[in-house]
Amino acid sequence: MKKNIQKRCIVAGALFLAFGIFTGLVACFDVQPIGPEQSQVGFATVNQFVFRMIGVQFMWYHITGWLGIAAASLIAVTVMGRLLSGVHWFTDIVGGLLLSAALVTLYGAVAAWVGDDKTKTS
Repeated sequence: MKKNIQKRCIVAGALFLAFGIFTGLVACFDVQPIGPEQSQVGFATVNQFVFRMIGVQFMWYHITGWLGIAAASLIAVTVMGRLLSGVHWFTDIVGGLLLSAALVTLYGAVAAWVGDDKTKTS
């Protein structure tokens, strides 16, 4: 059992490392203005290729907007349902919220740090 936990920790660490490397590469490699908004995007050549292959589908823009609202509603109902059915304790939910907030904050800090570092070198 302990070996399984150790493997999971190694995989999680490797995934965080891969994410950090990927974020750094996106911020630094092949950054060019592309798309209809001329957004500065890393891996611009790859992104432009995919953009040309699939194009812009405004129907999906509206669908995903509504799906975001539906997803947030579904999450709220799921959280309340898990709490009310006794499957999770209140502290489980608070812990999940804190972990989510920590990860989102960490992502924002790393993105800001990489962006700030990029503007200093330009």
